[in-house]
Amino acid sequence: MSLSLVCFRLRGKDNAVQLKFLEAVKQSGECFIIHTKLGGEVVMRFACGGLEQTEDDIRHAFAVIEGTAEPAV
Repeated sequence: MSLSLVCFRLRGKDNAVQLKFLEAVKQSGECFIIHTKLGGEVVMRFACGGLEQTEDDIRHAFAVIEGTAEPAV
């Protein structure tokens, strides 16, 4: 069994921008991330170690996350 979780925030952005980014990723339908709060700050959570996930799947998800983040940054 392989489990991996990447937690991240958009640097220098407030919680409202973090949540807007999260919704934009979800709306793309290309990748699914969720969020939590840590010390009152919104933090994205991306699970990327499933048994059926391939390296290409993870690279694609990263490209979606990165491409969605660029307009917000």
